[in-house]
Amino acid sequence: MHSRLFNLNNFVVVLIAVGVINIATTDPEIKNAGRVALGLAPLLALGWLSINGPRIVRNSTRVNAVILAFVIYLLVNIMSLLTLGPSLWGIYVTLQIAAAGIVFIYAAAAAWTKKELRVLFLLSHAVVLLSWWFYSQHDYSMRQQAIGNLLFGMSYSVFALALLSRGTWIRIYSGLFGIALGFWFYLLGARAALLGYSFTLLVFLLWSLFVRSHFIYAVFFIAVLISGFVFVCQYPALSDQPFLSQLDTVMFEETGQHLFSGRHLVWEWTFTLFSQRPLWGYGVSAQVGYPFFPAYSLLSTHSFYLHTLLQTGLIGLTAFLAILVSIWRFFWVYRQVSLCRLSGAFLVGICVQQLFEVSWTQNNLAIGSMYWVIIGIGLSYAIRSADLEDGLGSGSSTILSYHAAQGWVRTTSTLGHR
Repeated sequence: MHSRLFNLNNFVVVLIAVGVINIATTDPEIKNAGRVALGLAPLLALGWLSINGPRIVRNSTRVNAVILAFVIYLLVNIMSLLTLGPSLWGIYVTLQIAAAGIVFIYAAAAAWTKKELRVLFLLSHAVVLLSWWFYSQHDYSMRQQAIGNLLFGMSYSVFALALLSRGTWIRIYSGLFGIALGFWFYLLGARAALLGYSFTLLVFLLWSLFVRSHFIYAVFFIAVLISGFVFVCQYPALSDQPFLSQLDTVMFEETGQHLFSGRHLVWEWTFTLFSQRPLWGYGVSAQVGYPFFPAYSLLSTHSFYLHTLLQTGLIGLTAFLAILVSIWRFFWVYRQVSLCRLSGAFLVGICVQQLFEVSWTQNNLAIGSMYWVIIGIGLSYAIRSADLEDGLGSGSSTILSYHAAQGWVRTTSTLGHR
């Protein structure tokens, strides 16, 4: 188990390193080499899965519903690739989706400990230093947005270590780090990361309110998804409001950034295109620029949900939302496990952040992989919690005592209705 986890850590570290290099460099040749490396990552992961697959699947039996949803989503994208015209970019995107699923399965099957989380903890500080270099160079560009999104995902390790540690100093440090990180996202101009991070902290702090009943828990997550989609639909029209136009002017004078940042135009184009092919979309290789606006061939929708609608239509978006819902349902069972609580909070934050970015399964695989590792760690602790319950006897007070000793739960009450 530990040797496989060590390999998993190496795989994630390499992905992050290549992704960071791809963000940091402006050299086209290096960027293309980085894309090739990230494109080969799924093939390496598939070979790895063929070796370790049986044991991984056996350890992941309790997340079969999530894995099934992921497989269906992958099959939808493969069908889209085959039926709407295969291309090299489409194959690359499909392989990225496969890699994200494999990384997620590994993360959920592995037995994570503080030792492995420290690797991500140290990497997060290295990414902070890199982002500081961008900031010191006055390099306000999409690179700062990307590095902010990566740093948002890697911040998970800081809070996870605090929850698993008994020492006071690490909890104080994580609190200070968390406060500083919020200001740092603002200074970087990584507004999507800041918004997702804020929602993550809010959900984590209010978790006990959301898990009072299964009904509240389910309605809350559905409300997040629906309200996010309603916002995306209404956002293009907001720029016509006089008050918001004035606020946009004031914001630009004070911060150098516009309130709308051009997304309202891109999203309006995307909805127009989507309305013409709502069910199946234009294929996994489609971009809002190519082939519709050749002068802006690399233009992105800057919203994962709209990007999915453009590529695979309502069928693809429904398949992906099924993944999110199945994960959220799984977290309910062991909602008192501390890392399930943290992963659940990050899941909500990432869902909000992806209203403005395309990172779940496309673009820079390093960012998307980090998000799936976050969810996988939460499910891993849930699986281990279930294994203990099966081994020690359901309902045994010994189970909760053991959980509390490991820092997995904060309460000595029962796990509640399952």
